[in-house]
Amino acid sequence: MRRIIDRLIATRAMLWFEHSALWRILGWRLVPLLMRLTGRLATASGLPTGVIETTDARNGHPHRRCALYFHDGDRVIVVPSKAGLPGGPYWYLNALAHPDVRFGGVPFRAEQVDDADELARLWALADGFYPGYALYRAYAARDDRTVPVLRLVPH
Repeated sequence: MRRIIDRLIATRAMLWFEHSALWRILGWRLVPLLMRLTGRLATASGLPTGVIETTDARNGHPHRRCALYFHDGDRVIVVPSKAGLPGGPYWYLNALAHPDVRFGGVPFRAEQVDDADELARLWALADGFYPGYALYRAYAARDDRTVPVLRLVPH
């Protein structure tokens, strides 16, 4: 059932909805709030989802958003894809400016993965975890954007 839902989520119609103004205005703000309130809300497919808290680079306030994640040993890997839209998500830009973040309430240090071999290894893991990432990378490439990979290292 999970694979069926994963395929539906990666359809053009769902990607169109993720790119819509309605989703950008409401969804990306509502989902983290619901997750913090319930502690259980996840994506429709049941993929692991956590709240990443960064320090807003513009005003120093906490900034919370939900992100899919997977583990690579004791490290947490998050992909700031923004569904392939132009530009990186704010939480990613904040994590670059202030690498001390919290994920699921636990402190981490955020590191962008730049090594080509390590990126290839992590992309293979990421695509196996969520096939939609390949579509997101294709959409981002249309705007000459490369989707980065962020590694969260425990303190």
